[in-house]
Amino acid sequence: MASINCLLWMDLFGSVYDIGVMGLNGDYKEVFFGGININAPIDGEDNSHWLRPVIQHLNIQFAERMHRRGHKYYIEGNEADAPLNAEEEAPEQDVRRRLTRKKAIKWVVRILEQSHGREIRCC
Repeated sequence: MASINCLLWMDLFGSVYDIGVMGLNGDYKEVFFGGININAPIDGEDNSHWLRPVIQHLNIQFAERMHRRGHKYYIEGNEADAPLNAEEEAPEQDVRRRLTRKKAIKWVVRILEQSHGREIRCC
């Protein structure tokens, strides 16, 4: 009886390990993973078992958000950082500090002046 239980546990852990390896390798042929629902969003409940594509999709969204909103300062008059549409600006609170172009240049010059000199100082 104990040997049968041991074999069952070994088979179970072996199956779980195999499913984990398949999921991490992006090989979704096992019945466990089911099919993909093309009509549902990639990060929706129906497709949550497709780990790799969901993570890639969320990473792309995060990278885009950081590109648009990840910087600390917003220099007024910089049209390259302007939102493409109104709904892109609305969902998140803007916590960036606003600077005019003139103040931004002064700030950069001051930082450069403060950091001018030797990188490593001797005794």
